[in-house]
Amino acid sequence: MEGWGERLRRAVGGIASATIITVGLAMSAVAATIEVETTRIDGTEVSFIIVAGELEYGDELRFADLAIRLPEAAVLFTSPGGSLQAGIEIGKAIRLKGFATMAGEAYSCASACALAWLAGTPRYMSDDRAVGFHAATLADD
Repeated sequence: MEGWGERLRRAVGGIASATIITVGLAMSAVAATIEVETTRIDGTEVSFIIVAGELEYGDELRFADLAIRLPEAAVLFTSPGGSLQAGIEIGKAIRLKGFATMAGEAYSCASACALAWLAGTPRYMSDDRAVGFHAATLADD
């Protein structure tokens, strides 16, 4: 039987064009776009939570609302970062659910997004991409 990791790799190709469109639309939005895409591979449903755009306070709640309904999923990130709290809380949800995380191909992940990506079990990243880390800062307002 094919393993979860292999199903993920095969399924990513099936949703890549829809994801790229979603990513393009989300990058102009204020908060991240968080959506579920499901594809069927050899009779098995494989679900992806796509997180695209800058993370804002409250995105962690929208993520949790979607994640709680899925028994198994991978989280695809394309985000420059954003709210540290949102990134950490999304990461907590990912770890509690045991979801895989991915940053590769058309996907990138930095700052608060990178913290959420770290929570994945397992974590995937293509050879030609990077996950970016830096120091966190506090906003006075």
